[in-house]
Amino acid sequence: MAPNSKIVEEPVQYNGSEKLEYKTKIVWRNVLLFVYLHLSMLYGLYLIFTSANVKTALFGYIFGILGGLGVTAGAHRLWSHRSYKARWPLRVILCIFNTIAAQNDIYEWCRDHRVHHKFSETDGDPHNIKRGFFFAHMGWLMCKKHPDVKTKGKIVKLDDLWADPIVRFQKRFYIPLVLFFSFYLPTMIPVWCWGETVWNSFFVAVMARYCLGLNSTWLVNSAAHKYGDQPFDKYIEARENRVVSFFAIGEGWHNYHHVFPWDYSTSELGYAFNLTKVFIDGMALLGLAYDLKTAHPDSIRNRKLKSGDGSRLNHSSDFEDLKTFESSCDSAIMCVGRIFSSKRCILIQKLRRKPAGQRNPINESGKRRKLNSKHFFFTCCSLLSGMPFMWPSSHAHDRHLSTMTHYEYPYLQFQYPDSVHYWC
Repeated sequence: MAPNSKIVEEPVQYNGSEKLEYKTKIVWRNVLLFVYLHLSMLYGLYLIFTSANVKTALFGYIFGILGGLGVTAGAHRLWSHRSYKARWPLRVILCIFNTIAAQNDIYEWCRDHRVHHKFSETDGDPHNIKRGFFFAHMGWLMCKKHPDVKTKGKIVKLDDLWADPIVRFQKRFYIPLVLFFSFYLPTMIPVWCWGETVWNSFFVAVMARYCLGLNSTWLVNSAAHKYGDQPFDKYIEARENRVVSFFAIGEGWHNYHHVFPWDYSTSELGYAFNLTKVFIDGMALLGLAYDLKTAHPDSIRNRKLKSGDGSRLNHSSDFEDLKTFESSCDSAIMCVGRIFSSKRCILIQKLRRKPAGQRNPINESGKRRKLNSKHFFFTCCSLLSGMPFMWPSSHAHDRHLSTMTHYEYPYLQFQYPDSVHYWC
């Protein structure tokens, strides 16, 4: 059953004597930087329709999606909310993707986001929607932080982030990493691969891609807190917004996310406008992601009845798409595994028919004997195809729903209800 108390901690109330006087101080350096960034984006869009190669525009779009996944699947759902766990290869990939996005390092991004959830819609919220749409969108980056934001940021727990060596490495070398992955590499790849000019490549694949990615993320802070339905909690500003979900690859179902922040899918609608969920489920099938936490359908339904605005009451949580996705992907992986396994069996049989002396990879002269390239290829493929099945979490037939009780959220410090489940 759904808990009687709110999932998100109640905002801190101040009386008149405790209220700090605050006057907005504009940081003009940031204002000029954002003006240049948006003008460069408009110029990059102009080049797409005039002189830039279509491949450059497509490359910029794909690179932008990768950067977006670094924010949504990485900094947000993995590191900020711990809604699933990832093995180190996936964490490295997400760290690189996050560096491509260039929206601050993981440590500081997660700190601001955890403060946003814990002190939402108060002066301690870094992008408080009550200070206006523009402020929540990008104005909060153009002025000095409110004193409450700094104060609350110091009491939010970040030990789990600092314990991750990948997060520490990115924070230490963030500037050179951003210059390489977010600016130099996307500028030069079109130049090297299909002869694009450096000028077109920079403004299309870097500036336009970067600015559009920033605004897609900012829409979650602004539009997803201003426009849309509130089917789960009508007393908070977070909304369900399909347009934001489309541009932010699944982050627009924000009313659900603020009520069930531990759910890795951030939505009850399955894969609808939720590319990030598709990515995480795909990584789970490969064994790189595991312990995918989800809210129980009964909790979702009860929360709608308790505090929702009445919209989407007849909609039941759809988990069938996950089962379909798993079964189709597992079938494909098993098919490839059988093909490679059959080739491996043929190789073993051929080796067994040879005399014992010839099966030794080192000949009498002490030099390593050259292996047949075809046999070597099939051997490597069979090993690679077997790697996902070495990890217990990747076995589809071993997966089951387990009840997780009294799990301490790393920064909100409340206990999950008994009805919370996760994929293991």
